[in-house]
Amino acid sequence: MEKTRNESEIKKTHQPFFLEEKDGRSDAQKFSAFKMMFRRYLHFRGFSSRREYWWAYLHMAVIIIFSFALVLVFPSLLTVQFMLVWLSVFLVVSIFPVYALLTRRLADAGYDRRLVLLSFLPVLSRILNETGLISSNSDAIVNWSVFAFFLVLTLQPTKEHVRKNVRTI
Repeated sequence: MEKTRNESEIKKTHQPFFLEEKDGRSDAQKFSAFKMMFRRYLHFRGFSSRREYWWAYLHMAVIIIFSFALVLVFPSLLTVQFMLVWLSVFLVVSIFPVYALLTRRLADAGYDRRLVLLSFLPVLSRILNETGLISSNSDAIVNWSVFAFFLVLTLQPTKEHVRKNVRTI
């Protein structure tokens, strides 16, 4: 006789990755990904799960969208200048945590950590565009290509064999 899985097991296997329950984590722990991103801001070794990566990015997106919404609701010049300063400081402070998180996520998905260096191509293409060496269309193509490339890589599942074969020093 063939074994059949019960309905709860089937429902768990067909949930999106950001709703999966692993290791008994609660919803409150899901929202700690943003704090963890900043706590591990110089940890380029190790791994970050898809859940940790996308929850942290969701929090960043909410902060940025909320900041722009405040400018739309209160459009005084002082508010616009304040929000530009706030967003500039937030984005500068977030540079190292974001790159560390991306590096760990690439390693978790089984890719070489050095692929994170490709994320600097849009900066290079912007410089080349400003100097007149490439057109703005080429600049846009580079930006969207890099975005799509990293989107696909970060959506890949965790490679368990990569995590198991890591030697601790």
